[in-house]
Amino acid sequence: MPALRHGDRGPGVTQLQHALRSAGYFIGSEDGAFGVQTDVAVRYLQSCHGLTIDGVAGDQTLTALGVTVGTVSEIELTLPKTQAFEGANYQVTVRCIGSSWPRVRVVAWFRNAGGQEHSEVTVDTPEGQERQADLPIPESIRAHEGECHVTVYVFDAAQGVQLEEAFASIQVLAGAKK
Repeated sequence: MPALRHGDRGPGVTQLQHALRSAGYFIGSEDGAFGVQTDVAVRYLQSCHGLTIDGVAGDQTLTALGVTVGTVSEIELTLPKTQAFEGANYQVTVRCIGSSWPRVRVVAWFRNAGGQEHSEVTVDTPEGQERQADLPIPESIRAHEGECHVTVYVFDAAQGVQLEEAFASIQVLAGAKK
C-alpha cells in the first residue's frame, strides 16, 4: 500500500480513519479525506509508538496500527448508462480490485416528488470480478413519473466503512409502476 498523507482521498484513507478510530486515536469523520484531524491522529499514533512523527501513514505507522500492509483495495462502482427506468430495479456494477472486501453492502437513496427512500443489498465481491447489485426502486418512488436523484454508496459489509459513492439523475417512466 502506498503511504497516505495529508490531502489524499479515497478508500485507503477511509480504512486508515476506521483503524485509527478503532484504536482510539481518531475522533473525526470517516470520510475518506486525509485532512487535519487525520493528520493529528497519525502524528499522535506515531508519537505513542516511538516512530518518526511526520504525519505520513507509511508501512511502519500502519504496522503499529495493526493494519496489514498491502491490504487496501479499491472498489469500482458503475452506474447504469441508461437514464430512463421502466423496471422495478436499479442495477449497479461493483468490482473489487484487491482482496480486502470479500463482501460489500450497496445502498441506494432515491429522491423524487414521491419522497426519499432507500434500498440495499449485500454483494459478494471476489477479487477482480464484477458483480451486479440489483437494488429495488421503492414503490413510492416508482409511483411518481419524472426526475429522480440517486445516490449510491458502497460499504465494507463487515465494518461498515464507506468505500465509494456515486450520483445520478434518472427518469422514472410510467412502466416502472408495474
